[in-house]
Amino acid sequence: MNADRPLALIVDDDPGCRRRLRAALEQMGFAVLEAAGGRAAASLLERERPGLVCLDLTLPEMSAYDLCERIRRTPSLADVPVLAVGEGSRPLERAHAEEAGASAYLSRPVKPAVLAATVEELVGAGTRAVALP
Repeated sequence: MNADRPLALIVDDDPGCRRRLRAALEQMGFAVLEAAGGRAAASLLERERPGLVCLDLTLPEMSAYDLCERIRRTPSLADVPVLAVGEGSRPLERAHAEEAGASAYLSRPVKPAVLAATVEELVGAGTRAVALP
C-alpha cells in the first residue's frame, strides 16, 4: 500500500456496493482493500491496519457485529473508525451497530455528500467531497 495515502477497508458482499464505495474513497485519497465477507476481512485485519473500515451490516459467514466487536477488542485496531452501512428500514440495526462499537452509521442508498462528510468527521479533514459513480 502507498504510505502517502490512508488505507480503507470495505467489507461488503455486494460487488456493486464495494465498487461504488471504492471509487468514492479513492477520490477522497484513500488506498482501498476489499473483503466480500467477515472471515476475509478478519484475515486482512491481521496483516493490515486501515485508517477506516466501511462495514456492511448484512454479511455472509460471519456477523458484522461480531467483526466490529473483534476490531474493538484488538488493541492495535481498537481506535480504527468503523463506518457501519445498513438498511434504513431496520430501526434496531443502528443501535446494534453502535453497541458493537461502530463509530458511525449510514443508511443505503449511501448519499455521496453524507458519505464524504461522515468520512471527513471520522478520519480528518484530509478527505474531500466526491460524487459516487
